[in-house]
Amino acid sequence: MNVLARILVTATLCVLALGILAQEPTRIATVISAKSIVTAIDSRGERRELTRRSPVFQGDTIETGEQGDIQLRFADGSLLALTRDGKLRITEYREDGQTDANVALELFSGRMRTLNRLFDTAHYRLSVPGGFLRLTAVKADFAVAISRLETVAFAVYNGGIELVSGSEKLRLGIGGNFDFAVMRVGEAAIGQDFSTGSSNAAAGMPLLLP
Repeated sequence: MNVLARILVTATLCVLALGILAQEPTRIATVISAKSIVTAIDSRGERRELTRRSPVFQGDTIETGEQGDIQLRFADGSLLALTRDGKLRITEYREDGQTDANVALELFSGRMRTLNRLFDTAHYRLSVPGGFLRLTAVKADFAVAISRLETVAFAVYNGGIELVSGSEKLRLGIGGNFDFAVMRVGEAAIGQDFSTGSSNAAAGMPLLLP
């Protein structure tokens, strides 16, 4: 084999190797606790069971079932808990240093609580039925609960978030007048004051492990 042929073969192998690597999913989190049967569905529709120390990849949709719950630790140190009957899609989770991050999540059902360690709050989006939320302060600790009546409840324990439904916006926590709110599909979010005896499904989420 002459020198030119060797170069062509080497270049071809390199291209093939890069193609294989490009198709590998990006690991973004690790399971630190899981109860009952929890599954992940990847971007190709393939299912796998999640247990303690299982990897979670970008594009995964996590389902907890009737008795399951799970807690994840992301590469940046952020924590996320999803309780029974939960379904969460992690469309994108990229954290690059302190200035470049992009997080896109979608909660379809169940209750979740997350403690964020992101330094960049500008590119965080959690979609829920009827709208979405974004961060307004670093190290935000908040919970979201979706009921079967298409009502979404929110609770902020630290930091701040902004709820967006159509053209309506409501801030909770830092910079807002409330720490709790509810939002119904097609309606603006309504802040809640617990001194008036309001109930909120997100307020009962347990503390996350350190």
